[in-house]
Order: sequence, then structure tokens, then C-alpha cells
Amino acid sequence: MRTSFAPLALAAAIVITFAQTAAFAAPADVAPRSLEVTTRGLNLANPADVAALDVRINRAARAVCNAGDWRNLKAVSERAACQATAIASAAPKKEQLVALAQSGQVASRNQISVAATD
Repeated sequence: MRTSFAPLALAAAIVITFAQTAAFAAPADVAPRSLEVTTRGLNLANPADVAALDVRINRAARAVCNAGDWRNLKAVSERAACQATAIASAAPKKEQLVALAQSGQVASRNQISVAATD
């Protein structure tokens, strides 16, 4: 009686393929934990440009806190709290850069870090 290993080998190959695909796909769902927002092209002595910087900071906060399922109310609540924390993390540097611009000084570093906390 001959035993064929072909079905077993095929099943093992399928399992290994799906396991590898899942392992490589998982990191794509993870949002970065911080992003740098540039003030390049903005005159922070101008209120309209400060508003444009706020838009950039808000977008970065959404990007670093974009984890979880939108259908899950707990995840939505956690995301909102994360975004508020990320925006607050950028506030001191933003205020410093705006104050420098309003006093006529130029900042040497024109980036603001927006970070999410765990």
C-alpha cells in the first residue's frame, strides 16, 4: 500500500503561506507613535498661518492615534482621548514658535513633535 504525501504537503504549504501573510500584514495596521509637523512655509506672526499650523497638528494627531475599529465605541473614545493628548503634547512648542515669530525672531528648529501616549 502506497501512501501519498502530496495532500499533506499541500495543506502544510497553504498553512505556512497564510501564517506568513498574517505576520507581514499586522505591522501595517499600527499607527506611528509620533510625527514631526513642520512650520515651513508659514509665518506664525499671521493668525491665518497659525490656524494652518493647527490643521497640520490635528492631522498628525489623527495619524498617530488612528488605531482600532471605528465601530467600537470604546476604541472611538480612546482615539479621541489620544488625539487630545497628542495635540496637547505639541502645544508648548507651538506656543514657543508663535511667540518667537510675533517678536520678530526666527526659530532655529521649525518642527513640532506630535506624540501619542500609550
